[in-house]
Amino acid sequence: MSAATNVLGQAAAQILRETQAVSYSEVSAVTLLTWDILITMSDEVELIWNKHWTPAKGMYLAARYLPWAFQLALLAINIDGTTGLHFTVEECGKWMIVQAVILQLIITTVDIILMTREDTVYALYNKNWRLLLILAIFFLAEISFLSYVLVQITPRLTFNDNCFVTSSPPLFVAYWQVFRWNGPSRMF
Repeated sequence: MSAATNVLGQAAAQILRETQAVSYSEVSAVTLLTWDILITMSDEVELIWNKHWTPAKGMYLAARYLPWAFQLALLAINIDGTTGLHFTVEECGKWMIVQAVILQLIITTVDIILMTREDTVYALYNKNWRLLLILAIFFLAEISFLSYVLVQITPRLTFNDNCFVTSSPPLFVAYWQVFRWNGPSRMF
């Protein structure tokens, strides 16, 4: 066996291990989300489903079920650690755009829900309009920055034959840093 064949075999084995890990994480995510939905369904029916439709109810349902539905779709595509499909670079780019849009919709919806809690902070501070303005500016800055980063990085992603991302620009780290920093701060 030549050295080139050995290197190629090792690379193929590494790719299989990595795609299998992706598949395991997708199964875990769907299992956890499904379990959470099932154990809270009776409370949700009583407290959410039986009430009149409001924008808050719509946002709650989107934040609750859009990630689950999307994870189910990803699981269906990647169940065995590979899509089994072969995409062109252009098709992979389109698939990444779909994922980026759905990700940003979920994040924005959750942020809006959390911002409504910040209106309570606004009310507690004697309806200080400056505080409300600052909260709104931070929210718009966050959403604008996250959207900008997604627009910048999505065309620069590289993929393997199964449309798994193999590399991304360093700017992608900024997306997760802003999200990680700002998300938990909204909970207090």
